[in-house]
Amino acid sequence: MKRTILIIGVLFSAITLFSQNEVDALRYSYLIPGGTARYNAMGGSFGALGADASTLIFNPAGMGVYHSSDFTFSPAFVITNMDANYQGGIGEDYDVNFNINNFSYIGSIPVNKENGVTSINVGLSYNRLNNFHENIVVEGTNNYNSMTDWFASKASGNTYEYLDGFYTGLAWDSYLIDPDPTDTTGTQYVSAYYGDYGQTQRQIIYRNGHQ
Repeated sequence: MKRTILIIGVLFSAITLFSQNEVDALRYSYLIPGGTARYNAMGGSFGALGADASTLIFNPAGMGVYHSSDFTFSPAFVITNMDANYQGGIGEDYDVNFNINNFSYIGSIPVNKENGVTSINVGLSYNRLNNFHENIVVEGTNNYNSMTDWFASKASGNTYEYLDGFYTGLAWDSYLIDPDPTDTTGTQYVSAYYGDYGQTQRQIIYRNGHQ
């Protein structure tokens, strides 16, 4: 009986899934590798020189330079300053994030040969490739349009009976948009507050995560 109730409950439950879009693909393709402290100090040149745990990201053959085992642990502070300009209003904010850039172990196994292959190197590495932490404050006085203009634009092309009940329909029902007095089709709308602008608009954008 309990199993039947559980199955019925699962069948009637709702699960929301979100997939990645083209914006996510662009975001994840732009890499800012962390690496070891030495890798960062040299501007990433150890990717070609080798003998650094960060080479496992770009050039694993760089491990061949090692003649002994090595363990690295590289914590880091990332300070990000952000400025935003909206309608002449300047918003400034910053974010301080502590993270681990690199955690690696490279083992050098000698094979007791004087010539040819003298050792075998095996590495395991964690490297932070991107940092998505940011705080953005956007604030300014908008003298040109408002959210009601957006509702009017989205509603245009439909009679009021077919407006979206979650967006444009709500704007219509709450008298935020009106029929366009110059339109004869009944499918064009204007803001009920057209020209009555000057509202101060403010948005705080906070993102976090890493790759």
